[in-house]
Amino acid sequence: MILFSDGATEATNQQEEMFEEDGLLEALSTTTELEAVSVVDLISKPVNDFTANCEQADDISVVVVQRIEL
Repeated sequence: MILFSDGATEATNQQEEMFEEDGLLEALSTTTELEAVSVVDLISKPVNDFTANCEQADDISVVVVQRIEL
C-alpha cells in the first residue's frame, strides 16, 4: 500500500509546473516486487529531480506499507 500527500503530486519545478499524478504513476510503474524502502526511493528521486531543489509550498510525504510473512 502506498500513501502520499498532495504535496507529492503538486510539487513544482522552476517553471511552476506540477509533478502531477502522471509523474507519480510513471515512477510507480517499476515498483513490483520491491521492498518498501526501495519504493520510497523510486518515488522520491523523480520528485526531487523534477523540483530541482525548488522551495515547495506543501510537505511531500510518502508512506509505503509492506506485508511480510512471519
